[in-house]
Amino acid sequence: MSISLKKLNAQPSPVCYAVFDDGEVVNLEDMCGEENQQEPTQESGELSAQEYFDLGMEQYGGTYEEAIASFTRAIEADPNNYEYYSMRASAYNSIDNVPAAAADYARVVEILENQGAPEGLIGYFRDMWATSQGGTE
Repeated sequence: MSISLKKLNAQPSPVCYAVFDDGEVVNLEDMCGEENQQEPTQESGELSAQEYFDLGMEQYGGTYEEAIASFTRAIEADPNNYEYYSMRASAYNSIDNVPAAAADYARVVEILENQGAPEGLIGYFRDMWATSQGGTE
């Protein structure tokens, strides 16, 4: 079992986490020694979708599996944010999980179409989706 300790320098104050190899994220705010500690943003003690996303961005490029776990938590908390799916798709591509990346890019397109996003943005992610499937749409 591996544990990755992270300190995220997000606004308004740094946030500390422990990330376990199974994707569990534990808030370690009370152990960081910061004077202005940030409280968990939800009653359950879970991080917010944005905090999970920020954590995933910190992990991205280091341990893609940890980043995927954090992006997944962000998606669970806010399933209509296309950026969360987009970054998870990119992380999946980085570990050659093409089917998962394609599914996430398809979801990005669906979300953007439902939100009435500009066609240029939708087209970009359609191209990413097609590329992840090995061709063009």
